[in-house]
Amino acid sequence: MLVRRVVLLAALVAASLVAAAPGLATPVAATPLRPAAAGRVNVVATYAGQPVGQLAVLINNSASNPNPVDNFDGHNFTGADGRYARDVPPGNYDVHVAEYPGNNVTYGSQVVYEVAVPDGGVVDLAFELDQPWGAITGLVSNPDGSPAANVQVDVFATSALGDQPPYGWGSTRTTAEGWYRINLLRPNSYYVLFAPELGYRVEGAPVQAGHTTVGGDLPNPVSFVPTPM
Repeated sequence: MLVRRVVLLAALVAASLVAAAPGLATPVAATPLRPAAAGRVNVVATYAGQPVGQLAVLINNSASNPNPVDNFDGHNFTGADGRYARDVPPGNYDVHVAEYPGNNVTYGSQVVYEVAVPDGGVVDLAFELDQPWGAITGLVSNPDGSPAANVQVDVFATSALGDQPPYGWGSTRTTAEGWYRINLLRPNSYYVLFAPELGYRVEGAPVQAGHTTVGGDLPNPVSFVPTPM
């Protein structure tokens, strides 16, 4: 989503592209590169200042990082103290927090893009989930125009119009009639909407606090209209 990844060249060389110079009896060994140390991402999730446990923390290589990395191991959840820590190779990452399974039911999902984790460094991220929120709703159609039932819809806020992190996001599936609604979205001027199973992508949906943005139809929105809840 939002396109991804540039990062580390990690140990591109190891030891033996060695050519003996003319007249030398013994080849000169190349000096191995020092392996990159892991960096660490520390996450704390709170609601009104109180820790939130059992939130999924999703860390994946960012748009600028071509090296596939993720932490999806079944243990990637905050503890009772709202904290989670993970060691990762140096590079840039997108770091998400969300309820699982199902999201944006009690707490709005959030993400920070392009988190730079240095070699041997530590990055601390705090997610406060008690935020104003809005919603997006729309109709998803198949290529033949019929309602697209039970297809996944993902929405992600961006920095395209200068909004600051963290950014809201959410995911759901359409009803039998092709409708979807995602609540608890952090206000942002520019959301991108996806129906990945159908290859749809639509940009530019605004979300305002206390409003539902109607018209988030895929693949062809008519207009986005924030309507008071």
